[in-house]
Amino acid sequence: MSVHTYTRYIENGFWDLVLGLLSKDVEAALPGKAFTANANGSEIQFDFVDTLSAGEITTLTDTVESKRGTYLGTPKPLRVSEYLPDGITVDDPRGYDYVIGLKERLHEYVVVMFRGEVREMGYYDMASVAANPDDPEQWVRVVGEFIEYTRDAMDLATSRVTTRKWYCTDGTFDSRIKVTTKRYTGMTAMDEGNRRRVNVVNYSSILILGLLAMTETGGDLHAAEVLGRAFTTLYQPQISNFIRVGDDALQVAIEADTTTTWLDNDMEPVGYPAGTTFRDVIIAEILDISDPPLPWQ
Repeated sequence: MSVHTYTRYIENGFWDLVLGLLSKDVEAALPGKAFTANANGSEIQFDFVDTLSAGEITTLTDTVESKRGTYLGTPKPLRVSEYLPDGITVDDPRGYDYVIGLKERLHEYVVVMFRGEVREMGYYDMASVAANPDDPEQWVRVVGEFIEYTRDAMDLATSRVTTRKWYCTDGTFDSRIKVTTKRYTGMTAMDEGNRRRVNVVNYSSILILGLLAMTETGGDLHAAEVLGRAFTTLYQPQISNFIRVGDDALQVAIEADTTTTWLDNDMEPVGYPAGTTFRDVIIAEILDISDPPLPWQ
């Protein structure tokens, strides 16, 4: 058997027509060579019953390439091409390690995080970030990562699937994607849990600081920081234990707190539903175990 693949750039809805037309061209170019044609992800694949000779492979490739603009679509320029080191070009972005090769040329930003899980990462043009540092909607994204975790009954990660997508210069995704899966077992699952809970605490601290400034200190960030530091100091033992083993002692302690008066602040003026308190926000939105739909679904 001889298997040959070629990149395609058009949407799945056209593939019944494309496979039929392209198959006829291949049959005419390689008469008597039995094969099947299938569309797999961002590629079209030809499976020949017999092994093709070097000359026949060249004929196949020439036939496919000659029809590329008509059948397979024309690739759009990739934004990533603008940020490659001098002398380096990339025909297929899936083979380039952008995290290492572009680390100094792109701005890394967590787009979506929930319960300490990074669900979406973006790599952005640094000039667009510098021009609009407080408005991520204006940043020019070059690469996107979309991440899904699977967890067991003990809330330990068993796998992480990362889908990487590259942006074209017109702002659309390139059809070629790269999907990788990481498996967690034993210590690696425990290490992931620790990192995730550290993320929860760090995010919680930022959220608490901002909400304190809006609801308790009249916008005075220094005063909000003093209150926030006192709160985290009060619960330092529970926070440390939460990070270490993930138990619910921190949640229980916050629920029972009767001395931190701002925990009962009404959060409706800052956009939360009527009757929501600061305590509700911390417990329900930071420590909640419910899992929302992924934002790109």
